[in-house]
Amino acid sequence: MEPPAKLDAVHFPRAEGDKIDLSGVAEISGYRDLIKHHISFDQFKGVLISANHGNDLWVEDMDGRHVHRSDFIF
Repeated sequence: MEPPAKLDAVHFPRAEGDKIDLSGVAEISGYRDLIKHHISFDQFKGVLISANHGNDLWVEDMDGRHVHRSDFIF
C-alpha cells in the first residue's frame, strides 16, 4: 500500500514517546472504533487512518502489528 500523493503524512518515531492526537476527530470515538473502522495496515510501510470526508493520515514507520492504545490521544 502506497499513500496517495495528496495525503497528509507523518513520521512516527515511537521510541521518542510521540502520540498521535485524534481528539479533534469527531468520527473516531476511541481505540476500538479506530481499529474496527478507521485504520488500514501495511506492516512494512505504515498505517492509514481514515476519517469521513477525506480526513486521512498516512503514518510512516508505524508497524501495523504493533499499534497500541497508548500511541493515541482520543
